[in-house]
Amino acid sequence: ALTLLVAGDAPGARDLLKTYPGPAHIVRAKIADKLSDPQEALSQRLKYYYSGGQEPQELLTLLDSLGRAPPARQVAEQLWRAANLDFRSRLAVGRKLAQFYRDATPPDTSAEIKFLEDAKHLGDAAFLDRLAELQQAIGNARAALAALRSRYPVVIPDNKADIYVTQALSAGESEEALRAALKANPSALTMATRRRLSEIMNASAEAEIENGKLASAKSAAANAGRFQDDARHHRLLSKIFLLEGDTAPAFSHLMASLKMSPADPQTNYQAGKILFDQSRFAEAKPYLQMAYAAKP
Repeated sequence: ALTLLVAGDAPGARDLLKTYPGPAHIVRAKIADKLSDPQEALSQRLKYYYSGGQEPQELLTLLDSLGRAPPARQVAEQLWRAANLDFRSRLAVGRKLAQFYRDATPPDTSAEIKFLEDAKHLGDAAFLDRLAELQQAIGNARAALAALRSRYPVVIPDNKADIYVTQALSAGESEEALRAALKANPSALTMATRRRLSEIMNASAEAEIENGKLASAKSAAANAGRFQDDARHHRLLSKIFLLEGDTAPAFSHLMASLKMSPADPQTNYQAGKILFDQSRFAEAKPYLQMAYAAKP
């Protein structure tokens, strides 16, 4: 197939691989490039990435193709850690990575600062200026937080709860922000603050699931739902219950998630699988059809 591709016969290479049982994702991606089929090229490079592919040039091509779409940030982070990346490529990846951290909801300031500290050796003026800006902002937030603590050493009143939580988040003290937020009346926090806290708790739940700490993951996901009742925290709770082997609450949370995000393929698949495993085939069918119809 590669010989045919080099010879300019991309259709022949594609036809030859139709009977090839192996993945050959990169070869298939290169054929799709030649045939001007960007969707197929992206699909094959994504499969290459998810199967553990690490070749920098292919991951750089994948990163360019993804734009801001997932898993662009994860690809950029893998490339940043790669030892065999040339200076120009590393700088380009770094600029995209810094933007991903800024554009996150909420902005992932701690990850951005860690990255910028690591990137200082590149000597890029924009990176150095941004690092100085963030460090100054954190210093100001910590000063404001210290003043609030002095003024309200025991209990933060509801009319100061939002600014206290916001300053704690800006100062990088997410645990203190969460502690204060959980004690406050939820109506005392703005929607933007509740959304930031929910994102932090959801991310914490995902990390705890990865580490096998299901009890703390469940607590984090439940707290995320307290701040913002959305599809994501219901999906996380359903995953936790499934890992615990408790299908009834898992299914309940899947249904709650689907009310908010009815087309999500993974949620539809999990709901259909639970029903299928219970031999409720007619009920399972529409969920599995919805999952199957979604693009991979």
